[in-house]
Amino acid sequence: MDLQRRWDAKEAKLTEERTTRANHSGDGSSIRKELIVLEFYLTNLRRMPATGEFSSDSLPLVLWPLAWLISLPFRLLGITFEAVFALLRAILMLPARLLGHRQA
Repeated sequence: MDLQRRWDAKEAKLTEERTTRANHSGDGSSIRKELIVLEFYLTNLRRMPATGEFSSDSLPLVLWPLAWLISLPFRLLGITFEAVFALLRAILMLPARLLGHRQA
């Protein structure tokens, strides 16, 4: 157990140093979030083989990337439809714009 405590303390210290560096480099908020997620993944993935089972805490580790991959085509469809509707609106509003109508 002493080895586990030392390992956890070392991980916490490294995470704190990374977060401190991220805070001093420009915006850093997205870097901090990525570091927190990365630390969560690495810590839980390291502990999963030791227990030999998936706990309810580790289930999102597996399902979240799969859900993200499944949602990608729907995001692309949404972007495409948004562009198509913007083009249709521009085409339909072109005569009004040519006649001098201004939007409010």
